[in-house]
Amino acid sequence: MRLLRSFALAIASLPIAAAADLRTLPEHPVAGEPFIAMFTDRVIPGGTSSTSYASLPTVSAGELTMTVDFSKPLPGTFRGICGAEPCYGPTYETRTVVTIPEPGSYQGYFVYTGLPYGTYPLGRQRSPDSVIVGAARPSAAPLRTTLSGNYFAEDENGSGLNLLQSASGQLFVGWFFYQAQRTATFNELAPAWYVSGGGTWISPTRFTTILYETRGTAYNKPFVASDLNVGAVGILTLDVIDANTIDMDVTLVSGVRKQKRLSRLLF
Repeated sequence: MRLLRSFALAIASLPIAAAADLRTLPEHPVAGEPFIAMFTDRVIPGGTSSTSYASLPTVSAGELTMTVDFSKPLPGTFRGICGAEPCYGPTYETRTVVTIPEPGSYQGYFVYTGLPYGTYPLGRQRSPDSVIVGAARPSAAPLRTTLSGNYFAEDENGSGLNLLQSASGQLFVGWFFYQAQRTATFNELAPAWYVSGGGTWISPTRFTTILYETRGTAYNKPFVASDLNVGAVGILTLDVIDANTIDMDVTLVSGVRKQKRLSRLLF
């Protein structure tokens, strides 16, 4: 009985909160379209943690369960998360991409795996939050299928979008830009790029997609598949104004938003 009591007290002193803050991007996801699910929680008091960890979503009847793997930290220099701040601190954040086929309310749950030595709760942890998924949107075909090219704003030299469009209208997007990054010496501007992974035309002139930051083996070394690390960093929406003009609207998981009109680079 004494051993059982000690075990119960250890569980009660849990360092990871059971009620994490569950959020989505976009704020109002719709059925059949991928969205980013994420939450932030505290780590062991007095300890530090990588900023972000990988998680695996599971969708069942009325439930969204995110399994957080503490053995798989996402790249510690995710600029979309860290900005100019250190990438280690008293909190951790996890995010994953989810597609839920049916509209409705989905209660959030969390499962922890890959934990270091310590005392933790057993089983799933219920979140106070639910994810509300709206009805699916009607399918749309793009008005233009000749959007491939480089797009930029004259007041932002060195940054812009690269679009590759297939015959079906699907877009691959690369966003190249400069952003503050903490280095060994000081905060400096460093080149960065995010890429899309698929996407959806939600009207003949509006395209939306999730942006990812990827890390892998250096180009001058033999490729190692296990080096690949991918994390969703935001949502990009493109509005096609005419044959050579687009409006970009980006919201990052950090809360930063960028809206800009871009023109095609004509050769």
